[in-house]
Amino acid sequence: MLLQSVVFIVPLIQTKIMNEGWASYWHSHIMRELDLGDDEFVEFGRLHCSVCTPGHSRLNPYFVGLKIFEDIEQRLGREKIFEVREMENDVSFIRSYLTEDLCRDLDLFVYKLEEDDWKITDKQWERVRDTICDSLTSHGVPLIMVEDGDFEGRRELYLKHYHDGKDLDLQYGERTLQYVHQLWGRPVHLETKVGDKTTILTCDGVGVKKLG
Repeated sequence: MLLQSVVFIVPLIQTKIMNEGWASYWHSHIMRELDLGDDEFVEFGRLHCSVCTPGHSRLNPYFVGLKIFEDIEQRLGREKIFEVREMENDVSFIRSYLTEDLCRDLDLFVYKLEEDDWKITDKQWERVRDTICDSLTSHGVPLIMVEDGDFEGRRELYLKHYHDGKDLDLQYGERTLQYVHQLWGRPVHLETKVGDKTTILTCDGVGVKKLG
C-alpha cells in the first residue's frame, strides 16, 4: 500500500508547478468570462492575487506556472499550452519555457544564507533557470537519514543531512525538529552544513540549540 501511494504521488510532485499554474490559468479565464457583479469580481481578484503572488522566500508554483503558461500562449498560441501540458514535466517545462525576459519580469534570482543574512548571489537568467531545475530533480526535498537511534546510549535520535550543495532552511529545520521531538519523546539532533561549516541542531523539547 505504501509503495502504491509513493508511485501515485511522485508524478504529482514532478508536475507541481505545471499543475498549479494550469489551474490558476483556467481559474482566471473562466472567472473573467462569467457575468460577475462588481463585488464578486473584486472578491475574485482579491483571492486570485493572494494565491498568484511572487514568493518572498520560496518559489510560488501558482505564480511561476501561471506566468509561464501565459507567456507561452502569448508567443506561441493557446494550442501550444495544451501540447506543453501533455508532454512536459516541471524540469523540462522550466528548462524549455522559462525565458530570459520572464526571469527578468518575475525578478527571479539565486540567494543563500551568509552570516545570518539572506543575500542575492546570482541574477544571470540561465543560472537561475538551472538552479530551479536542479532543485526540482530532488523535488526540493533534502536527503536526511537516521545515523543513530540510541545516540551516546541515551535513546536520543541523531539525524544527518547529506549536503548536496544546498543549505537547509534552518528556521524551517528548527520547527521540524520540534515536531520530530514530539514523536520521538527524547532529544533529537540534526547534523548539517551551512556553507562549508558543520552545524548541529539539537532539540530538547524546550527549544533548539545550534552548535557550530
